[in-house]
Amino acid sequence: EPGNAALLDNTGEDVNKQFATPVTSGSLYYSFLINVTSPSDLANGGYFTSLGTGTSYSGRVFVKPSLNAGKINFGVSNSSTGTFGTTDFDINTTYLVIVKCDVAVTGSVSIWIKSTGVPTSEVAAGTAEVTASGSGLASISGVYLRQFAATQNITIDGLLVYTTWFGA
Repeated sequence: EPGNAALLDNTGEDVNKQFATPVTSGSLYYSFLINVTSPSDLANGGYFTSLGTGTSYSGRVFVKPSLNAGKINFGVSNSSTGTFGTTDFDINTTYLVIVKCDVAVTGSVSIWIKSTGVPTSEVAAGTAEVTASGSGLASISGVYLRQFAATQNITIDGLLVYTTWFGA
């Protein structure tokens, strides 16, 4: 039983947790455990978590059905259109997702998906699954969860935000 996990399984409710002080420089890292039972029926996917300020978002994480049945693909972006990786991941499997988001007007965002272990550093994590660049935010004040489709069924647990790789 995941305890205080968040279930993103419908549309209509978006929640956020604001930081005590907005971050205005450097990079932010956020990580969480994810288990996707159904990514949604949207072929282009949808983002379900991000960093942001007010109604402006950056470091968005996307999921969509793969072209291969029973598989999913993850993506990231600083906009509403995801850049997706080509690795097929299994549904009904728990993964560690790590996101790095530059706090800048034109910053990059990267995502790593790990099936086991917690990499001790960004270098140890290896090449990101996906990196995207483009419009970002000069100030980030919170982390957001989003229910984007009635057909999604995503469980998120252990969501953490750091200014360095796992706070190291």
